[in-house]
Amino acid sequence: GREAMIAAFKAGIVDGTPWDFEAPLVTANGRLICVQVVGEAVRENGRTVELVGAIQDVTRRTEAERELARSRELLQVTLESIADAVITTNLDGQVQWLNRVAERLTGWTTAEAKDQQLCDVFHVIHEDTRASIADPVSRCLAEGKLTSLADNSVLIASDGSECGIKDSASPIRDREGNALGVVLVFHDVSEQRRMSREMGYRATHDALTGLVNRSEFESRLAKILSQAKHQQHDNALMYIDLDQFKIVNDSCGHAIGDKLLQQVSGMMNACVRSRDTLARLGGDEFGVLLEHCSVDQAERVAQ
Repeated sequence: GREAMIAAFKAGIVDGTPWDFEAPLVTANGRLICVQVVGEAVRENGRTVELVGAIQDVTRRTEAERELARSRELLQVTLESIADAVITTNLDGQVQWLNRVAERLTGWTTAEAKDQQLCDVFHVIHEDTRASIADPVSRCLAEGKLTSLADNSVLIASDGSECGIKDSASPIRDREGNALGVVLVFHDVSEQRRMSREMGYRATHDALTGLVNRSEFESRLAKILSQAKHQQHDNALMYIDLDQFKIVNDSCGHAIGDKLLQQVSGMMNACVRSRDTLARLGGDEFGVLLEHCSVDQAERVAQ
């Protein structure tokens, strides 16, 4: 404050440099305000003869600027603190900013991604087909409303790593409703999908052999029976029981019995097509569904 003001005045007096600075000022009634001081030295024959300037009360402007700076800082801290990834773009779909989570998931920094097309930074494919998926920002800009990606979306980071994501894109509008850009919010759902697949697999498969379990077998059988009412196709059903399997458990122990079940399951699974269903119905009992299979073909498979 005071030192900078004195230095500016001295420079103006010595070499005629104009001054323009803000400084605190205590008024006659003791109120502290902020003023902007502008001016210059009038020189004649290389000598300063007078100082000309003006002082303006800029307290309100300064307070407004400080409040705006505090609001921006709070917004920045908030966006950096949330667990979701955030990317903002302009109306041309060019990236303007990423928070730290978005930088980590995409592998791009804000400096690297700035003004890049979103599709280059936010590369998304379908988890099953591996086909590229149009980014939701393009749809959001075209439709002018909130849009989301499909459930099986996978984000490919700059280093080639992948993670399943869920996201939404929403227009950024000013007070008059004019679109300024789009904010894209997404988060990593890889672990949730893995757990969901694992739970789904456990619900439909036998833990020991990895074959379809009885519940899933009955569900598939019901589906085939329903289709058979409208389609002229032969299907075959087999029931398989391992004779005298109890002797193995009694003489060698359940661990050996379990190993035998796994080996036999693998042998039987090699005899059926990928479209067929081999299931462990319980204990040493197995079932097989052969779709679109004639009786003669089914007999050969059985043998």
